[in-house]
Amino acid sequence: MNGAVCKLLASIIAIFFLTMPIVSADSNIRENIKGYDKGVSWKPVVPLKKVTFVNFDEDSYLDDYAYLAAVPTTVFYDKDAGRLFSYPLLFYQDPYPVKEDKERSLNARQGIDYFMEDWMSYCNGRLDGLTLINVDKNKVTQWPSRKVTEIKGDDPYSIAAEIALNDWSYSNKAVVAVIEKDFNRTDKVFSNSFDYKLSIDKKIKTLHFEIPQTNRLNPQFREFNVPDGYKYLVARTTFASLSYEVFPFMWIILPAGDPDMQVYCKYDGQWM
Repeated sequence: MNGAVCKLLASIIAIFFLTMPIVSADSNIRENIKGYDKGVSWKPVVPLKKVTFVNFDEDSYLDDYAYLAAVPTTVFYDKDAGRLFSYPLLFYQDPYPVKEDKERSLNARQGIDYFMEDWMSYCNGRLDGLTLINVDKNKVTQWPSRKVTEIKGDDPYSIAAEIALNDWSYSNKAVVAVIEKDFNRTDKVFSNSFDYKLSIDKKIKTLHFEIPQTNRLNPQFREFNVPDGYKYLVARTTFASLSYEVFPFMWIILPAGDPDMQVYCKYDGQWM
């Protein structure tokens, strides 16, 4: 995965899109489905029961261009209803041949499997659509879908065109950019430092509250206000449990739980 990230950072984002990264689109989904309004999104999000896989190739930029071309198909804006539609866009990788424990972190496939297990559970065990970009459909039979679309190509132009024609009936805008197969790497190093002391005429304020402990995926929310003038916030969460050591350095925790805490800020009427 790190290879893909480095290539994306190193490359000039240049691909032929028939759509914009966030586009306005007509929708046939009922307007009473408003979507989820909690989280970092600027508009409520309606998740679609679909997935797009792009075959990961660490030796070329083809997968990066294909991934970028697929972005507008996996997140788009319904201007009339004020909502976003979105579904997962993932790099696909075959299982890594792990021979030693230290190599387990190189096996990106285990992360894909964990994610897809949760996503298939949300989709009731069956997707509405599965788009495969240079991925063999025989490798993903464990994730059934009502419709499977295969897009294959060895150049970014044909792949981008096929993606757009598959997902869009028309577009009012187009972006055309020059792409390159190779890029000159430019390394520039800048360094500097400064010292600053922040003076705040406030005492430390502590808030404490409790919420029901659950082992389900549905989150529990609690809103609180931060008075004006405070600049720094520290949050800590704990949950009641019993632990039992079955073997040295191996513990069983009851009830089993995976506590996760996320803090959001509501600014100018929007969650961020």
